Parts: sequence; structure tokens; C-alpha cells
Amino acid sequence: MPARDFLAAPYYGGMKLDGKDLGRKDEEDVRKFYRMIPPAGGRNNSIGPEKLRASLGIKKGEFDRRRDILQKHELIGIVQGGGIYRIDRGDDYKKEADYYKPLMRELWLNWAEQRGREYHLRQRFVRVLDTSQGGRAAHGRWTRPDITLLGGKVLPYLPGKFLDVITFEVKLGMPIDGLYEALAHRRRANFAYVVCIWPERDNPPDPKEQATMVAEATRQGVGVILVRQEDDFELWDELVEPVRHEPDPQHLHDFLEDHCKADALTDLRKWLRRPDDCLPPVSDDRTDDPLRRLYLTTKELHVARTMMERIENMKSEKDSLGTSDFRGLGSSDEVLRRVRETLRESNYIETTQGGGVKKLLTLPAWRATQRQSGFRNRYYKERKKREH
Repeated sequence: MPARDFLAAPYYGGMKLDGKDLGRKDEEDVRKFYRMIPPAGGRNNSIGPEKLRASLGIKKGEFDRRRDILQKHELIGIVQGGGIYRIDRGDDYKKEADYYKPLMRELWLNWAEQRGREYHLRQRFVRVLDTSQGGRAAHGRWTRPDITLLGGKVLPYLPGKFLDVITFEVKLGMPIDGLYEALAHRRRANFAYVVCIWPERDNPPDPKEQATMVAEATRQGVGVILVRQEDDFELWDELVEPVRHEPDPQHLHDFLEDHCKADALTDLRKWLRRPDDCLPPVSDDRTDDPLRRLYLTTKELHVARTMMERIENMKSEKDSLGTSDFRGLGSSDEVLRRVRETLRESNYIETTQGGGVKKLLTLPAWRATQRQSGFRNRYYKERKKREH
């Protein structure tokens, strides 16, 4: 089998179902399926379909659907008799730069929405950038982090806006010099991480080597993330949390100016100048389609995109659209109801007294505090349920 073009088809992020981007709910289902397959051994270490289906606790039709998606994207193979094995992905990764794209997507999709960060909330800001080639050469090699995340927050009970600049240095294995390279980045950032790539199919790191890295990172205030699979956040382990650093404002400004793309800085400037309760347009997030963060099936994601496109194109911001305006999407009333409720809960739309929908332009105080309490608790409860 010829090697796949990784950049053209990034595993989970590039999966399609009937020609459409895979919705996050379907993607999570596929990830769970893949995790249950032995990580090493290829054809000689397959798992029987009945055993796998029993472990997942799903019906045959759903089992076949998940298997077919993975097989179509060349992530699994099937031996005679039906056993399922993983196709070796090792040949696709030969250098650190090959990992940037899947790592960036997982940082944007999953890492950024963890409790305490939650940069994905509608009135906040998140961009994940490849900064490995940026910056002035005169500043030196150790001044260019591989990946940088810009995370902005608006907190209901505190005035103003808060910006976190977080750097990630990607290393194959667990070399101690990667830690000091990450430490050098912290001079012009708030948090610094070293990301250690250690494929799941390999034996775990040497305990002494890991203990040395953890002890030194803790002493230096640098974060350490051990990545067993680059495009599956469930297989990331944050060994050390970084200590927040407050750099000189001029150093921080120069870092952004030197390393970040112009469109990201333009978006950041717009966000900083908006009123605290102002919600950005859906299209503002250029890292990926923000609707892909929502837990929707592939069909629901397609409906949500069409619904938001029609709402964004309304002539007046005071206009609303009714259920009848979306019946031509070829989806049932139940699908429309779920999509509408998800968009409303996620602060993309608001509903009118007559049952219509329109853009939510500003986030009222009661809704901001609701997001910080009741809705956030429901979100994590649902997430925990999905993970099990």
C-alpha cells in the first residue's frame, strides 16, 4: 500500500462520511472503536469482530458503520476470518514537523476546552498557530516554538479581557534538551510546554528517564505532555502542569508580532476591541470550523452549517427564521430540534417567542454566568458520559 499524503488527509480531522466532514459525535465513536484495536503487531495481532463489538456495547449496524469509516480511510485492515488490525502509521511520521497538524487540531478541539482553559466559549478567543518557521533569524533557533496557542478569556466577575500565550515545543522521545528549549520560550510567553511524542505501539518510556524529565520540568515551571497518539487527546498525558509566567509586556508584544500570522493578529485585535459581551461571527475562527466543536452527528453538523449560513445571511439582525425555513434540508423535525437546541445552548443563536431563531449578537450577563455554572456542569457531565 503506498504511503498516504498526510497533509492532504489528516486522519480524524480529514475523515468524511458520504462526502461530508465527520461530525464530532461520529468522530468520537470512531475514535473509541480504534482505541480498542491492539496498537501493535499488524495482521499478527488482530481482534475478533464479536469480541470488539461486545467491548463497545453497540449494535451490529453501528459496529459496521464505524468499521467501514476506518477501513475506507486506511486506518484498519481485516484479515481472513474477520479479525481487525491497525495499519501501521509509522511510515507517515519521520520528523517532528509531521506531527504539527494533528497536534494543532487536538489542541484546538480538545485541549483548549478543558476546565480552567475553556477558550472555546463563544465570547472568548482561540487560535492555534504553526510558529516553527516564524520570527527573525537574529533571535536564534530557541526563540521559535513549534506551535503557539493564543487563548483569550472574558470572565463574568472580573473586568477586561485576559490573553494567554502558550508555547509548545515538539520532540520525538523525551530528550532533556527539549525541556530547556521550551524554557527559553517562556521568556516571551505565559506558559511553555514540551510535547514528547511516544507512539502507543512502542514500549513506555524508561521510568528513570521520565522521572528526570518530570523533576526538572517541575523545578523550571515548564509543562510536559506525553503523547501516545498525536490525533487522539484521550491518549495524551499531562505529566507536569506549567507555572504561569508574566513576561515583560514589550517582550510579549514582540513575540506576537514576530511569530504570529497577520490574519491571527488582526482577529486578536478585533477581539480585544470588542465589548466584553459581544459575540464574534461564526466565521471568525480560522483554525477550523467552530461548529465542528459541537457534539453533533455528521448529518446534524451539515444541518447546523446550513442553518447558521442562512441566519448569517439575513438582511436584518432583528429578523428571525422559523422551522418551516429549514424543512427543505431533508432532515426530520427531531434532527432540526436537536441542532437548534445545541446551537442555542452553545450561544450561537437565540429563540423567539414564536419558536423562530436568530443570531445571538451579545451575551447577556445572566447567560454568561449560566455558562460558568449550570450549563458548564451539564457539559462536563455529558462529556464524562460519552467517555465511558
